Amino acid sequence: MNKEELQHHLNLILDNINSTWKTVEHMSYNGFLRDETAKEMVYSYLQEMGQAAFHIRNDGDHLLDTEFNLDTLAAFRNARFNQEAEMDHHPVWRFVKNEMREIGDQIEASPSYLPI
Repeated sequence: MNKEELQHHLNLILDNINSTWKTVEHMSYNGFLRDETAKEMVYSYLQEMGQAAFHIRNDGDHLLDTEFNLDTLAAFRNARFNQEAEMDHHPVWRFVKNEMREIGDQIEASPSYLPI
C-alpha cells in the first residue's frame, strides 16, 4: 500500500463515520431497533469501514505515524444486517454512539491524515 491508498482508506473511514453518525445522531436505541433502513445503512457503513481498516492494518500499518485502534474497526468488515436474524444490536450501538467518533478524531489529528 502506498500513501495515496492509505489516504483513500482513511478518507473512506471518516466519510463513513460521518454518514453513520448522521444516520443515528438523534436516534435512541429503541428507535434504532425499529428502523430497519437505519440498521441496514449503519451495518453497510461499518462493513466498508471494517474493510478499509483491515487493508490498512494488513498492508499499510507501516505508513501510519500514529497508532489507531484499527482492530475494532477491522472486526466490522464482515458486518451484515439480516432482518430475519434475531441478534443483539447493543455492541454495534455502543460502538457507534461511544467509540466510533473518537476513532475519527484520532484519524483527523494524525500526521498520517491529509484532508482532501
